[in-house]
Amino acid sequence: MRKLIPVATAIAIVSALVASVTASTAATKATTIKCKSTEYNPTPKDSSGVIIGFTSCSKPLGNGVISATYSASVNTTTGAGTAHGTFTKWLATGTVHGRYTEKIQFTSDADATYKLATTITGGTGAFKGVKGSGPESCSTTNGGATQTCKSVLAVTGL
Repeated sequence: MRKLIPVATAIAIVSALVASVTASTAATKATTIKCKSTEYNPTPKDSSGVIIGFTSCSKPLGNGVISATYSASVNTTTGAGTAHGTFTKWLATGTVHGRYTEKIQFTSDADATYKLATTITGGTGAFKGVKGSGPESCSTTNGGATQTCKSVLAVTGL
């Protein structure tokens, strides 16, 4: 009987370690989140400003409102530019926030495409501790006043 107690203790310790590693691995596994948004820039010709809009993401994020800041520079001869800023997605059960960098290419005064690298740095409510990153692409046909966007983000901490 004395020999069984140390064996039972060792089994319990190993089981606890395996459960801990499994839970840790599950917490860091990335979930793919796809979002679509329509964003509005009230001052599209300004080199810095704010953007507001509506976003629709796959679960568990869901639908909400997005706000962002930007600082941009565009070469008016080539139509190429860059921008960076911060964003917050205001969702039903919390927020997700982060930053982005962007490459811009105007093909006319009205038409442009945007390629973004998005990084989620945190959240609140149900999304507290969330992290992630991924590409986003946007386009406009009215000089940046309205943009339609799609993103695919690898997110952990959900």
